[in-house]
Amino acid sequence: MVYYRENSGGWKKIGTTTATSYIRAAKYLKDGKTYAFTVRCCSDDKTTLLSPYKSSGSLLYSSKLATPTVTIAKTSAGIKVTWTKVASSPRYMVYYRENNGGWKKIGTTTALTYTRAAKYLKNGVKYTFTVRCCANDKKTLLKIYKIRATEKEKR
Repeated sequence: MVYYRENSGGWKKIGTTTATSYIRAAKYLKDGKTYAFTVRCCSDDKTTLLSPYKSSGSLLYSSKLATPTVTIAKTSAGIKVTWTKVASSPRYMVYYRENNGGWKKIGTTTALTYTRAAKYLKNGVKYTFTVRCCANDKKTLLKIYKIRATEKEKR
């Protein structure tokens, strides 16, 4: 018998097979969810279990997500970063870099905007922002860096 669990929830039976492999169709999987699978031995009656649950380990599932389109605008409060919603992305990670330096994470949010406060901006520095899709665990990225918006801060 083949079982799975979603995000450390309870085990759910998928089916019974005599094969030594099983494919869970993508249509049954949700983006940003972590799945663990187990196989339990059963008798010929297909109901009597002969072994306990033993997790196979887990993996985060993500299909090819769309990339958020990022725009920026200067406001009196700072630089406002806005992006489009991506279906199946529960959260977003916002990053920036100064000039052509390395990326720095600003934060994780469920919102579709973020404002980098003026007090954190330096005169004459070119700021580039990007937004990445993120799982609910606030750590697992679901999409690579792709769309960026740049603004040179002038005061």
